[in-house]
Amino acid sequence: MGSLCRFTSLHSLVDLLQRQQLTFSSPALQDDPFENYVMALAKLPAGAARIREVLRRSIKGEFVESEIGMLQHMDVTVFGRCWTKTAESDVLWRICSNQEMANLN
Repeated sequence: MGSLCRFTSLHSLVDLLQRQQLTFSSPALQDDPFENYVMALAKLPAGAARIREVLRRSIKGEFVESEIGMLQHMDVTVFGRCWTKTAESDVLWRICSNQEMANLN
């Protein structure tokens, strides 16, 4: 099967071991412009209009506004964690460790 890896800061590791609970954070805290691009775009009037155009081609009209609303509020309603099967990754280490440090502030 293989291993599942989690890149985290020492602070978060100690917290996990002491509390024996996983914590989740907003994707808006991730230091990755591709993770937050659509959420940030949806908050701008011109960006929301662009997303509406794309959505209207693929879903029913009555669902378009609810999708826009969901995107506009994902930073406060959706939480997650980064996991990977890659045991060593400089990119993942930088992205995830920066996110962990942002959670401490």
